[in-house]
Amino acid sequence: MTTPYEDTVRAALQTLEAASANGVFPAALSSSLRRQLEDELRAVHDGHLQPRSLATALSHQMFDSGHIDDDFSSALDAMLAAEGSAQGAPTLLPRVTVRQMKEADVRTLKTAGPLLGNYGLLVPAITSDDVTRLITVDVEGRRMLPAFSSRELFDEWASGATEAAPRATLVPAGGAGGLASGVDIVINPLTERLMLTNERTIPAGAVSFGRPSQIDPRVLTAVRTASDMAGIARVSLAQVVSEGRSLLTAVPTGDAASVSAFAAALGETLPSGVGLDILPGDTRLGAAIAAEIPPVSEL
Repeated sequence: MTTPYEDTVRAALQTLEAASANGVFPAALSSSLRRQLEDELRAVHDGHLQPRSLATALSHQMFDSGHIDDDFSSALDAMLAAEGSAQGAPTLLPRVTVRQMKEADVRTLKTAGPLLGNYGLLVPAITSDDVTRLITVDVEGRRMLPAFSSRELFDEWASGATEAAPRATLVPAGGAGGLASGVDIVINPLTERLMLTNERTIPAGAVSFGRPSQIDPRVLTAVRTASDMAGIARVSLAQVVSEGRSLLTAVPTGDAASVSAFAAALGETLPSGVGLDILPGDTRLGAAIAAEIPPVSEL
């Protein structure tokens, strides 16, 4: 009886043969991929599962060669899923999947969720005095959490990091946004540079809202500037009380693209250390706030 992982390796070999027959891969690349898969099949058959991801390695080789086959990529994804269950740990997100998300113009963590699935990502962290903190970096004027789909890519980035000796921490890719509230994610910043907006919203169960008693003039300026940059129709500012927390919240009214642009612009215009949550006006709570509180900015 074969294991699910062994079955996926055999399927990947069959898919590779079809892709090679169609001339997708050069002969040398096809031969190398076939040899590695056959070696893996023999190792698995003998009960020796290697402590690394062959599927991830093959995805990188295919990507670096510039010869991509979607069917073979899918076969490698199946290998990854079976491999992860066999090893009991998340398998790293395939680099070819990162490329496909970038080509598909995926821009938010919410949209990327189904594609991230049960894969893992490596994020940098530093532990000092028993306190662990994640490292964020400036990317095009935005503070972002870097994440990596392979140890090699992490090590390449870490070798030039200004922080001292960051360590790689494996986290579920789908939960990366929850690690740093309000901080966007950049996957493989030195190569694919896939930037995903970490949307910040307040649950619809928020119990109350009202007009802020006082608003920092710098916040008003930042909101109006971001609104102009994004072409947002109107923005209201509210004090929202949810689960015992009182949050100053911007409620922009506009289409999804404009709201995303507003969030990105606000990240550039808000003063350092000033927090402001964003709640789209097309949500139930957002619509209620927009109806009750006059805008601070309106086109």
